[in-house]
Amino acid sequence: MGKQVGEKTSCRFDLSNYQGVIFDLDGTLVDSSQTIIEVLTIWCDKHKISLDSALHHCHGARIVDFLPELAPHLEVDQEVRALAELEVKITTGLVEIASAKLFLELLIDKKLKWAIATSGTHDAAKFRLRHCELPIPEVFITSELVQSGKPDPEPFLLAANQLAVNPKYCLAFEDSDAGITSAIAAGCDVVVIGKTSTIQHNSIVARVDDYYSLMFSEKIVESV
Repeated sequence: MGKQVGEKTSCRFDLSNYQGVIFDLDGTLVDSSQTIIEVLTIWCDKHKISLDSALHHCHGARIVDFLPELAPHLEVDQEVRALAELEVKITTGLVEIASAKLFLELLIDKKLKWAIATSGTHDAAKFRLRHCELPIPEVFITSELVQSGKPDPEPFLLAANQLAVNPKYCLAFEDSDAGITSAIAAGCDVVVIGKTSTIQHNSIVARVDDYYSLMFSEKIVESV
């Protein structure tokens, strides 16, 4: 596919090389950072758990995966339900990543297959997409649909399978170390959104702050 290794702020890659695009959700399509802080603040206050520790454990991971290490004294299924209930009520600071909707509309207009593979629950993910007025894809991989969450490659492998596209022809958009590791392990090329990850790998073809950079990149516009 003629991979190009992205520099820190590079978005110079050829979208026409790919048959499918797979997005993470939180931190990638929507900025839910303040939402997550409020959800975890309420939950941590209730259980006398360090908010900083909770934020560290949760980045890019499923609730069911990080809870046993964060709070081994709590009943996992019960707390998964409690957190999930909070996630479909709180929208503090919840907005789309800049120009995410425009970029998705571009993919849809060009009939390029796309999916979401998120560590969030189905209800929370759909709630956040609707709040931000973003489309819901036909291929929608959420935490309940996989046995092993990120950084395991299963979420991206499942998304690629349901798109009927070989993962090596999929471009993944991710923001977290766990998600980037998952996508690379699945065989995808990766666009890193934001500045929270410092992972270096030949499969990382771009690093951008948001989709505005992509929408106004001559290379991207020409390639689609």
